Amino acid sequence: MAPERTNYPGGWVWNFHTRHGTSLEPISGVLSRANRLTHRDTINELHQIAAVTAVADDAGRHPQTHLLMYDFTFEITYDAGADEYVDLFMDRDSLRSEAIYSCLDPSELWTLESVTGDPADLAAVDDLLLDESVERESISGRECNSTRTTSLLTEEQRRRVTYTYVSEVDYCEAVPLIAAKYIDGGVLFEQTRTGDTVRWRVLVQDDSKIGLLYDTLSAKLGEGLSFSFKHLIEVTNWESGLLSRADIRAEQREILKVSVDRGYFETPREVTLDELAEELELPRSTVSYRLRRATAELAKRFANQQL
Repeated sequence: MAPERTNYPGGWVWNFHTRHGTSLEPISGVLSRANRLTHRDTINELHQIAAVTAVADDAGRHPQTHLLMYDFTFEITYDAGADEYVDLFMDRDSLRSEAIYSCLDPSELWTLESVTGDPADLAAVDDLLLDESVERESISGRECNSTRTTSLLTEEQRRRVTYTYVSEVDYCEAVPLIAAKYIDGGVLFEQTRTGDTVRWRVLVQDDSKIGLLYDTLSAKLGEGLSFSFKHLIEVTNWESGLLSRADIRAEQREILKVSVDRGYFETPREVTLDELAEELELPRSTVSYRLRRATAELAKRFANQQL
């Protein structure tokens, strides 16, 4: 059954629903169940979330009524050796991580993370991605006292997608869990990780406690971490590349990324189709076809966003 957008008192985050039978369920319910589902079921659930987000994006671009939100963006910079996971991104320039966090109270946290990069760099990060003993949430240097499970949802040559569920939180100084102590009504978080910098975007309905959140985050930072405020702005819609509509197939996305990385779209071109085909170990005709389809979908998406 098709997803639908409804007005719900809990706020913007709660506007995302999927229909199961005759009852509506918030996104938090879908994510919390994903921890107990099979691998295939989990993928299906998260694909539903992406589809629902696409509906919400359309509603944001053509709204019936504007819901005013606030985008609080800041960056945390890490010194070498301060965080094992960040160190990998500092040592390998091709690595990039995008993650969406959902946290409605300080006791549990859900994360959908996409890591992209060169195959050799991704292979180096694989062990840490799936190692549930590796602390990736805390900003204080103190380990979280919680239960943490991670599942690999997508494994491609240049991309990994993982789902992490942190539950039974007794103590954890993670950005989303700290924010949940100050902000009611649900909060959505987007995190981008490149090099020594982790960029956070926090979407809230009420900015009255952002000052307290700012002070707390700054005070909680562990040794070797520094905090940089970027902006606090009003927004009426907020799109995420990680949960955007899935118009580009995985095989097309991979070829598109390699083409960009190797300079195919530069002037003059730094690589030919033949060279791309050789690197990807695919027929030239296949590379050409997938690249045309990917660029066509991107062009359609861009045109639709301008309407």
